[in-house]
Amino acid sequence: MERKKERSPSRKQTAYEAKCRRCGRCCNDKYIVGDKVYVGEGACKYFDPEAKLCTVYADRHEVNPDCLSVRDGIALGVFPADCPYVADLPDYVAPSGRVVDAATLRLIERGKIVTSDELDEHLRRQAEREPRKDKKRSRGRR
Repeated sequence: MERKKERSPSRKQTAYEAKCRRCGRCCNDKYIVGDKVYVGEGACKYFDPEAKLCTVYADRHEVNPDCLSVRDGIALGVFPADCPYVADLPDYVAPSGRVVDAATLRLIERGKIVTSDELDEHLRRQAEREPRKDKKRSRGRR
């Protein structure tokens, strides 16, 4: 029986691993619209939210082709600004801090929102429609 030869991590991979805080935010869904990256409400199906770890980490790129390498993630701007992978990169542009919900994602997928300006405007209007949580609603009639 032939054994599968395991690859040992390169020095660069080991350096990246040492930087990672295991916060799991890089596993959040991300959507690229125009020239901006937006964070989604969900996370990769292989992400364990309690442990904040990937359940298929060693084979993540084979199991999930959408999982980006650190190099690709940096190039696309998918890591949060305070992520150790990008904290010391002066020209790095982090994803928008705005969260894209499922309904908005459907608009993007249908081509109703195609530019980052359109998405920003949609999210602004959406925020204006939502009731403020800091204001108490009166119950009943007075």
